[in-house]
Amino acid sequence: MLSRAEEVALISGLTRKLTENEEVTEVDLRSAGTVAEATGRTEHRVMYSEIKTRLREQAEGIVRAAPKQPAIEVVTVADVEIARLAAKKSGRIEDIVIYSRLKQLYAQKEDSAK
Repeated sequence: MLSRAEEVALISGLTRKLTENEEVTEVDLRSAGTVAEATGRTEHRVMYSEIKTRLREQAEGIVRAAPKQPAIEVVTVADVEIARLAAKKSGRIEDIVIYSRLKQLYAQKEDSAK
């Protein structure tokens, strides 16, 4: 079982690799699986799925363009809710990833305000 600090460190490192379009490894996939299983959170399952897809694409030699980042400097509750509804409506993994990232940014903003 992972400690909270280990969990946060793993999530942070994996998220960085995904957002910066870095190469992922089987170790990253196992780590993401461990986190997703331990937390059961949707955004961690999405991260696992994204790493699994990225690993398959790397093996097939598919070059992926850098993912689009939401152009939002200050994340509000309304931004998170709009992203949640868009992800729910479309079901697209890209929309779910955007929602997860906005939710994470909003949570970080709230934590830093305390």
